[in-house]
Amino acid sequence: MPDRMFLPALCVSVIGLLLIVYISPSIKPPLSHVSDISPSSLEKVVHFVGNVSKQRVFRGGSMVLTVSEGGSKVDVYLPFDYASAFKGVKMEGNMVEVSGTVQVYEGRLEVVADKAAGVRLR
Repeated sequence: MPDRMFLPALCVSVIGLLLIVYISPSIKPPLSHVSDISPSSLEKVVHFVGNVSKQRVFRGGSMVLTVSEGGSKVDVYLPFDYASAFKGVKMEGNMVEVSGTVQVYEGRLEVVADKAAGVRLR
């Protein structure tokens, strides 16, 4: 009897795992505020909207955006792969939607964009 249930259970398990792998990249954390980003947010994925008050492009092509909202600000780092999507685009003064992981860089909190879709102009 247990042998008859093994194959259907295995199929259901594999289908469930495939669905999780397929759906998980499109799931974003709930929208929060820049002021909510704190040391307790380290290594967590955050999702927020703010105004780009400063844009710095580095020689290697990576980029840092300072995003402000309601008197709070945070730096958002875009590695070269992701920053290339915004090459030549003046981001300062524009609203952006950001999804990324909170990290510490030189003693300050910053958000590292998880993928190119992690930063969108609004």
